[in-house]
Amino acid sequence: MKIHSIQLKNFKQFSELSIERDSGGDIYLIGDNDKGKTTIIQAIFGCLKQISLPTSVIKNGEKEGEVHLKIGDNAQEYHVKLRMTEKGETLTLTSKDGAKYSKPITKLQEIVGDIIYNVFELSDMKPQEQIVWVQEKFKIDINDIKVAYKKVYDERRDLNRDAKKLETEIASANIKQEDLDLELVDVSELTQELKTANEHNQKLALKQKDFENLSRKIETNDEAIENCENEIERAKKKIAELKKDSENIDSEKSKITIFLQKNPVIDTSFIEEQIEQAGNQNMVVQRVGAVKSKKEELEKIKKLVTKKSTELDEIKIEECKRIASSNLPEGFELQIATDDSHEEGLYYKGLPFSELNQSTSEIMKATILIQQAINPNGLKIACIQRYESVGSAKRKEIEKFMKENDLQAIFEVMDTSKHELVISEKI
Repeated sequence: MKIHSIQLKNFKQFSELSIERDSGGDIYLIGDNDKGKTTIIQAIFGCLKQISLPTSVIKNGEKEGEVHLKIGDNAQEYHVKLRMTEKGETLTLTSKDGAKYSKPITKLQEIVGDIIYNVFELSDMKPQEQIVWVQEKFKIDINDIKVAYKKVYDERRDLNRDAKKLETEIASANIKQEDLDLELVDVSELTQELKTANEHNQKLALKQKDFENLSRKIETNDEAIENCENEIERAKKKIAELKKDSENIDSEKSKITIFLQKNPVIDTSFIEEQIEQAGNQNMVVQRVGAVKSKKEELEKIKKLVTKKSTELDEIKIEECKRIASSNLPEGFELQIATDDSHEEGLYYKGLPFSELNQSTSEIMKATILIQQAINPNGLKIACIQRYESVGSAKRKEIEKFMKENDLQAIFEVMDTSKHELVISEKI
């Protein structure tokens, strides 16, 4: 089904405009800016797609405007009339025999289907907008997959982070191979032995100190004796006392000497060395135990990471199945970016669908393929803007493509040399 005629009345700059294409031929709108090319396209698609038009489309000075389209094929014909006033719009749909439809909007949507207003609409979208658009048009429901994938992906990311932390800790432990067979040493007996020895040595030290104090006291007494000899008469009694005191001191010294002879100093260096060696060994054993524990934990995490990777692969396979089951045209792929490995969006022939990656003519043809896929039984028209940017060879290619697919084209061609709008069947 195609457009056979277009009639505008009091629509923007047009008081009256009529375009006839009884055979559903192509329509070329050629002219400079503000000559009415976009106005005609706005009128067509505003009527067919029921895009609400502002009251400003009514020509200045007029109270109402009108768009009248005749669409059809060999079997059917319909008249679509959109009347606009300051109060609003009224749509009527009439069959070839003059019968009016009570629900014109519903019937028109059934006849026209989903047509694309602008062939650059899809390529101009942001990647996320492309995904939403394609999912809606092709009824691809993968939102649950995106949620599941993100959940598993985040879990795997956290596990990998924990694994890296453990690997760093294991590497920094600096464990030697010979340390792996060491065992913990019980130093309690050695510690008690060291304590006893230290207590004994402390007693000896006190005795030694007493001995030294006594020796100093004798020296003091001897000096006193020497001083007192000059005062013999006065100091005889004192000398006797001092001699007696010295005798007592000698006796005490003898006792201390005997005690020191019987109790030699214990050498604790060997015990201390053993304790130090045991402590070092125990530290190594503890580090080895910690590393072994971390290695075990690391192995568990790696197994979980492998499991999560498998889950992600399964989710991606299900996603691919759902996308593949849609009627997305050949050459197109829908990339849902659930991780950082690729960019999301609509891909065509392996590249993101945009003017950065495809030529203007490629975008035009690819978008028309999309329209045919989502609207196989609807109105067979395509609106192609910026046609002036396509070279002559590519134009022939596009026009051939349109004919092969039995599509009626509305070409918008910018030409600054045309000071009046030119409407023709060819460029």
